[in-house]
Amino acid sequence: MKTVELMSESEFIQAFPLMLQLCDHLSQQEYIQLLNEMRKEGYRLFALLDEENRMTALAGVFIHIDFFNGKYLWISELVTCQETRSNGIGKLLMKDIEDFAKKEKCKKVITYSGLSRDKAHHFWENHMGCERRGIVFKKEL
Repeated sequence: MKTVELMSESEFIQAFPLMLQLCDHLSQQEYIQLLNEMRKEGYRLFALLDEENRMTALAGVFIHIDFFNGKYLWISELVTCQETRSNGIGKLLMKDIEDFAKKEKCKKVITYSGLSRDKAHHFWENHMGCERRGIVFKKEL
């Protein structure tokens, strides 16, 4: 298993079916359009590849800085392939993402998880050593 940063249009298209497992509302066209806009803002997409170079997990991240957190890595998306979930795949990818964050001199890794996502909360708290620190408020405009 190895983690790679996806850089090319063909790699992004190859990642779409896996991203669709997390964001099932997106068309491929919307995905590519948003991805191109997000990349202009610093978005980076990483994939964990298995021994046959198949993508088994994805992590989409931004590096941000603010007064409260200092420099930190924001995890926008984390998805593992449905067929390989609960086999340590997400944890392998997150170890490499944390190493990347340290290399970029980030002091924290932060993410958001919807209130209904109990399995995701279990992963973050019990496998990644994260603690719940607050609630995100959202208003549709």
